[in-house]
Amino acid sequence: MGIENERWIPPGSTIDRLQMFLAASNIVKSTTLEPPQLLRIERSGKPPIRAFLLDLYIVGEADVLEVMSEHDIEAIVATSIFNEYTHDAKEACRKNGVGLFTFTELRGAVWYVGKRFLDYVPPNKD
Repeated sequence: MGIENERWIPPGSTIDRLQMFLAASNIVKSTTLEPPQLLRIERSGKPPIRAFLLDLYIVGEADVLEVMSEHDIEAIVATSIFNEYTHDAKEACRKNGVGLFTFTELRGAVWYVGKRFLDYVPPNKD
C-alpha cells in the first residue's frame, strides 16, 4: 500500500494548524514540513523530533508498524482532533521507541524526552 497513500496525508490546513499550535509553545523553536507528511520539530535544549503525520480516524497497530518500517522517526501523530489510536498501536510504538500521539497530546509531549516522551499522557482536566 505504501505510507504516502493519499488517504493518509492530512489536509494542509490541519498541518498548518498543528505547526501554529507548536510554534506557540516556549519549547518549540521551529517546525519544518518535509512533504508530504514528515514534520521536523526543533526544540530548545532538547533533541529534534521527526514526526510522521497521519490522517486516520483510528490508527491501528498495522498502520504504525508500516510507518515505522519505512521511516526513521521519533513520533507518529494522528492529526485531526477526531483521530484516535488503539492500545495495541500505542504499545507497538512504545516498544520501538516511537511516541504515538493525538494532535493535542503532541503539544504536551514536546516538553519531554525518553520514557516521559513515550509515555506522555495529558493531565486530567476534571
